[in-house]
Amino acid sequence: MRSIRRSLLSLTVVAAMLPPSTVHAQQAPQVAPQVAPPKWQDSWFWGVYGGGTSLRTNVERVNSPTAGAEWFITRSAVALHVFAEQSVFTSSSQLSITGMAAPRLVSIADLRRVGFGVAMLSPAAGDFKPYFEIGYSLNLVGTATDSVRSYATTAQRDSVNSAINTAKSSGRLFGSVGAMVLMGNWAPYVQATIMPTKGAGSSLINGDGVGYTASFGLRYNFGRSSDKGF
Repeated sequence: MRSIRRSLLSLTVVAAMLPPSTVHAQQAPQVAPQVAPPKWQDSWFWGVYGGGTSLRTNVERVNSPTAGAEWFITRSAVALHVFAEQSVFTSSSQLSITGMAAPRLVSIADLRRVGFGVAMLSPAAGDFKPYFEIGYSLNLVGTATDSVRSYATTAQRDSVNSAINTAKSSGRLFGSVGAMVLMGNWAPYVQATIMPTKGAGSSLINGDGVGYTASFGLRYNFGRSSDKGF
């Protein structure tokens, strides 16, 4: 009995000498504090932008002002980008039409682009967030009319007008690089886009090179989109 009492007394003294944090650690595991994700991650950005577009038809190069609106949904490493924009200009193009020996001269005006892309987000340097994007857009010429307006037959007229209407719209791949700066919920940004036009024989935007767009915009973060990545 005396040895048991001595053992209990020794355990009591040791327990009293332990710091409270050690005793608590033995009673319950430590829970790591939750770390909030970066403010650009898993967010819905809406934005507007303006800039300039340079396109090449097979007659001349067109330089025009451009304005648009967009939707930019971020995850941890990628973002979905949806946009609609319009460029304002007047120009000319040529279109090869089946059954006609020479290309037809066509007067064109304005271009609307609606598209989407997937942006690869690079690691942020502070509040500076660069990205690279690959996407696809539907390009629709606003108005297109036959400049010659001379036809051998009614069937030829209908054939020319049908070919012009078909050539008003075309789908093209594009690539962009951009960077935005996070300022609270606001994110001003710059972006440069390149779109090939060479080989687009069925389109009225059918030059022998590429088109360029440089834009400056402002995005606003309306809140979190999801805690899950793509």
